[in-house]
Amino acid sequence: MGKVKWWSVRAALTAAVILAGSSAAPAGQAPAASPERLPTDEEWRAHARQDVEASYAIYKAQHPGMLDPANPGFAELLERARAAGLEAAKKADSHGTYSTALATFSAELNEGHAQAFALPLPTGLAPPVKAEWPGFLPVWRQGALVVRDAAPDSPVPTGTRILSCDGIGIRDFLSQRLRTRYIRPREEGQFWSRGPLAFYTAPTSTTRARECRVSTPDGAERDLKLTWSEAPANWRERFNFALSGDRLPIGLTEPRTGLFHVALPDFQPDDKGAETYKAMFEQIDKQHARLSAGRAVVLDLRYNNGGSSSWSYKLARRLWGDAEVDGAMERYFAGTEIWWRPTEETIAHLRENAALARRRGETQSAERQEKFVAEMEATRERNQPFHIQKFGALPMSERSMAPVKGKLAAPVYVIMPGYCASACLDALDVFTRFEGVKLVGAPTSGDSTYMEVRLQDLPSGRGRLVVPVKVWVHRPRGNGEVYQPHIAMNGLDWSTAAFLDRIEKDLARTR
Repeated sequence: MGKVKWWSVRAALTAAVILAGSSAAPAGQAPAASPERLPTDEEWRAHARQDVEASYAIYKAQHPGMLDPANPGFAELLERARAAGLEAAKKADSHGTYSTALATFSAELNEGHAQAFALPLPTGLAPPVKAEWPGFLPVWRQGALVVRDAAPDSPVPTGTRILSCDGIGIRDFLSQRLRTRYIRPREEGQFWSRGPLAFYTAPTSTTRARECRVSTPDGAERDLKLTWSEAPANWRERFNFALSGDRLPIGLTEPRTGLFHVALPDFQPDDKGAETYKAMFEQIDKQHARLSAGRAVVLDLRYNNGGSSSWSYKLARRLWGDAEVDGAMERYFAGTEIWWRPTEETIAHLRENAALARRRGETQSAERQEKFVAEMEATRERNQPFHIQKFGALPMSERSMAPVKGKLAAPVYVIMPGYCASACLDALDVFTRFEGVKLVGAPTSGDSTYMEVRLQDLPSGRGRLVVPVKVWVHRPRGNGEVYQPHIAMNGLDWSTAAFLDRIEKDLARTR
């Protein structure tokens, strides 16, 4: 993979699950998924049990944590996940409760890169679930859940703080009720990104709130009994806007004189998106002098759920310089190693990545990846448990976290959302190596040290498993560590205009 390896391709997953009801019965061997009919209750339980057992077996055989000397408790954790998933599988009698069984298995692992999740039912096989809401949409701000979007008949106005629900403080309430909706409560950004989902759910859910203690904008506190009704058809768009503001396409613009905005909503672009990135990089190359002389450059990571860290690396090299980026990252990753599980599935995954790079015309990248695949195959032939990649070229004693000066003279503001993880965090690792960079927005989510995922279908054909294939050793950013903003955007408005206003205010203050 060449000298600089930290930007290797990886996928990211965001799984949204709506909970449903429950029942109980014994489990058995599940038949393959049928596109013609819905499974019976007994078949749902068999599907759930089979897929939990398969998830356990795949992780036991292939997850790096099983052989990670820094994580001796992983095998026991995996056993607990299996037991919890199988217990939930006893209650599976529908697509929703099948989903819950996989989510229960995943919740025990509590890791974004190790999840089992249900696939949607085929179109037309079952009537669509009409999700419900209580007439308002909250967002997480300053450690509190605050109403951001209220319907005309909402029982509370915008700006109302939700203090507790069903007698449980709001943070604990969200941690408990969203446990099987993939929240990771140790990471602050998860409350920003997943907290609102507690107020959008299926009619059959038994986890939604019945009564909440609220504080209205005038400071008055009262108990509010929630009345749930069908959510509006445009709920998803309203949710996305409340959470992240307006979504801008990949590109460089100058929305205000001397203020250059680089939109980075996607590190998993399709071929068209990849071409858009290339065009934007060429534009930056041509206009670098203008950007450097400008008032500020804004790097916007809203809507970014990760993907390939190569895009942020390529952008950084154009902004701050090739040698400057390489040198800063070599010092940052001094002493770091990456241990890869050389399984057949991992090697096939890497071979597919190389083919993708070649199809996109990225010949040098493809050649690096093909060489690495050959190295992995040789490690597998030697029957070694890990292929150890000496990622950090420098010894640990030369590690440096100090920001360096690059070729970009203008200050840089990086907009980061609460769901920023995986390759989005890799981008922050790079951007924060340089002087004059400020982070604006919310605390991020975190990554474990288990990375570079592939997807594997589960035996029933109704679920899929996210399988990490490597473990970072001596990575500077710790397991689950998050980035905190220098400038917190605690207001309800997360539009581009609101961010630019806040950045201009900071620029005026620092003149």
